[in-house]
Amino acid sequence: MVYDDFLELSQTSLTNNTYSLSYLKDNFDSLKLERVENNAYFYEDDMLVYFVNDLKKHKLLNSYAKVIAKDSQISKHEEFLKLNGFCLLDEYIYMCFDNKDPKPKQSDIFTNSFDEQKVLLFLKKYFKSYTLQIPLLKQRLQNKQCLIYAKDGEIFGVLVYLPSMFGALVDYIAVDKSCGIKDLAYLLLNKLCYQIPKKINLFVDIKNTHAIKFYERFGFFRVENMTLRYYRKD
Repeated sequence: MVYDDFLELSQTSLTNNTYSLSYLKDNFDSLKLERVENNAYFYEDDMLVYFVNDLKKHKLLNSYAKVIAKDSQISKHEEFLKLNGFCLLDEYIYMCFDNKDPKPKQSDIFTNSFDEQKVLLFLKKYFKSYTLQIPLLKQRLQNKQCLIYAKDGEIFGVLVYLPSMFGALVDYIAVDKSCGIKDLAYLLLNKLCYQIPKKINLFVDIKNTHAIKFYERFGFFRVENMTLRYYRKD
């Protein structure tokens, strides 16, 4: 299968893809994309990425699937995934901060350049393995789309984000409570608001009421028509 054929197929397909077209094109050969009739899919580590035009049963490996979709589209993804033996693992709600008139306290304690492996090891302590998209995460770190607080070579706080013309999407934020700095998570978000004075968006586990309340105190509000879900096939 060549990239142009894949591109034509993907334009009409139901997909859970979160990679950019430039990433897919640049890495097309290494992705080992499989085509079955008018459908295609590949695996990034244990994560399934699909482009389907036929909502039927396929010969898929045991894996995870990440779906970000509007409420009007989620039922189609659920139909395809259930047909192929996937079960829902986690659900995340979508939250937004307008950041219309930001007046954050700018802090100089953060860096956007640090040892990549140390950052990955830090995040692995706080996030389930299937929620860490390592290729995308490495790309963010290489592009310095991150804020890191470290002291004496040890990381205590990380925020990773994706900037856009509309603002930024926070991919990951984690803080070690032994950092000795009060409200480090708040300071990380404040710094991001200073750098990107537009809308800040993120997803948070629907069961993590502590985090939801924290974001609400910051000024985030829930957006009802978007969801993030993780599924698993055993």
